[in-house]
Amino acid sequence: MLVVKDRCKRAWRKSQSSLVMFWKQNPLLFFSVIALFGMGLKMHFSWTLLWITVTFALFQWERFLYSLPLLVACFFYAPNRHPFEEAAYVQGIFYPSRVEKQTAHFRKGWILQGTFVTRGHSVSARVSLRKLPRRISPFVVEGICKNRGDYQCSLFPKKPVQLLEPTFASAFVQIRFRLTQKIDRWIFSHVPSMVVAQFLRAFFLGKKEDLYLNYSFQTLGLSHILAISGFHFALFAAVFFTLFSLLVSIFRAKIYCLVFVSVYALLLQNSPSSFRAFILISLVLFSDLFGKKVRIYNLLGACLLIALLLDPTSMQSPSLQLSYLSCFALLLFYAPIFQALERCFYKKTPLAREQREGIKQPFGKMWVQTAAQKWSFYLKSALSASLAIYFLSAPLVLARFSSISFASLLYNLFVPILLGGLMGLWAILWPLCFHPYAAFLLTCLTEKALNICLFPPVFCKNLTYLGEFSSDFALTWVSLLLFIGFTLQGGTLFRYDIE
Repeated sequence: MLVVKDRCKRAWRKSQSSLVMFWKQNPLLFFSVIALFGMGLKMHFSWTLLWITVTFALFQWERFLYSLPLLVACFFYAPNRHPFEEAAYVQGIFYPSRVEKQTAHFRKGWILQGTFVTRGHSVSARVSLRKLPRRISPFVVEGICKNRGDYQCSLFPKKPVQLLEPTFASAFVQIRFRLTQKIDRWIFSHVPSMVVAQFLRAFFLGKKEDLYLNYSFQTLGLSHILAISGFHFALFAAVFFTLFSLLVSIFRAKIYCLVFVSVYALLLQNSPSSFRAFILISLVLFSDLFGKKVRIYNLLGACLLIALLLDPTSMQSPSLQLSYLSCFALLLFYAPIFQALERCFYKKTPLAREQREGIKQPFGKMWVQTAAQKWSFYLKSALSASLAIYFLSAPLVLARFSSISFASLLYNLFVPILLGGLMGLWAILWPLCFHPYAAFLLTCLTEKALNICLFPPVFCKNLTYLGEFSSDFALTWVSLLLFIGFTLQGGTLFRYDIE
């Protein structure tokens, strides 16, 4: 018993020193976590459990006391409660920030999302209109307001809206809407297949208007491909940088890449995942331009802090929660899972045994074995990423959507890299799309790849678990795993820096 007690004490002290080192190296992440808890304590009582757990894990009471003013400020900065708990007849001013087309087949019209201001309250809202106004500007709306949860509401006008003078923000929304409409018309006029055109619009612009496409990807656990995130921004940044590096110097190529990525971000509809990806890749490019070494956790902390300060209610959004949890899952648990798979599978292969014993093989056999080794490395990498994200976010997905698809473990091995490569070809070869034969060839390749997702085998659709998890259990699970991951990351096991 004494030996076990001494080992537990040593493990506890080691975890304490690891966490102290981790928070010292990542101050921005520390302050973003403080802001998150300060707002969460006011919005949901179960956040107190998470706050006690993380405070117990910090082991830095001086740093905690220094951050106490930020905690109190964020607590009062967060909204108290939804001003419209029940349906009410209201009148106020609506400031649009996003325009979408109605996707339901039995409804035709437009959906405007923005901010509704009435009786001294400001809340995120959406308005359904049968006909889009001649210009996008703030307008006076009078009708029924219903609470949709997550500090959002829906407005149903009972009288015609009264347009007000346009502002700079509304003018920008209208310009963005006109540009995306022109891009839509260009895609549908040059792409022969309707399914491929719908997918290109969803992938490049984030406009998901095809219900069957959304349902198919959601059933297979591939919704992250249609949601604009770091995968899309990384793909576009790689394409832009590759093209510009062939024409100008590397330094100018990085500047042009940053400009084009910024323009692309302005064309997108605002969402937590796209905002996080844009801020993250912009900070990475800036640090690379000035030759600075940054830590990825500080970058994620800066993105989270900016998102919370701009919109405190976004912390209740599933998009923000799953976006950041996926990033932390890859950073914290990808390397341990990959090393476990490496120990389980690689050491038992004939190639590993021959490399240990120094046996030379003929060139043809060596080439085949090298190709098999690279393919095995890719499969283990993709499986490690999928397992890491499942491991951390599965309870939250069940608490939010009451279902989770296990078929995504299979489809995420090859579908993202396949569709990502095809979308890279579309981005590079888009001037050739004016030629009908080139557009037909790219369309056929993309349609064959999409058929894998749109018409999967029957057993893949049955690999869905239906169940309900409480939000308190999901919060406890996430806090416990983050505590373990930060402890591992604070030591010398797994480090992630960007040079």
